[in-house]
Amino acid sequence: MLLSKKRKSISSEIDTAQISGLQKFLKIIAHKCIRTQCKVATAMQKGSEHLSVTGKKLALITFCFIGVAASIYAFTENIFYKKNSNHFLISPIAISKNALEKDNRTSDVLSVREFNQIENFKKYIDSLSKSISGQRIKDSILKFRPLLIDSINELEKLYQMQEKNKK
Repeated sequence: MLLSKKRKSISSEIDTAQISGLQKFLKIIAHKCIRTQCKVATAMQKGSEHLSVTGKKLALITFCFIGVAASIYAFTENIFYKKNSNHFLISPIAISKNALEKDNRTSDVLSVREFNQIENFKKYIDSLSKSISGQRIKDSILKFRPLLIDSINELEKLYQMQEKNKK
């Protein structure tokens, strides 16, 4: 019972610290955005105070006309474009062939050194289960990276398949 209470308090302290730091960061960003919006709104208000109602209506109609004209131009230009004009053209993305194909393989996906590092890390994670403090570390790692062990197993399978294809 006592261990589970300690474990919960340690993980909640970590979560609270990370969340409060993130909340502070987001609060600063939100404050700066709101302050910038207020400055822009004040400047626009001062700029439009001297205009009459008809002047404001004329400015709105002009703005709408320019927006519609630019949209129509962009639409028709892309439909009826000339070959020598500069446009943003959509080009297909070149997709490379599978790295594990025998005919097209240029290098290994995992080197022996990388595989050994992965194996050492897996042994380290397994050895953490032997002590209470190690179990806490393992639990916190797996809490934040829940599919880590599955990824390690998939990398092992990939390496074994790669070695089998070499022979």
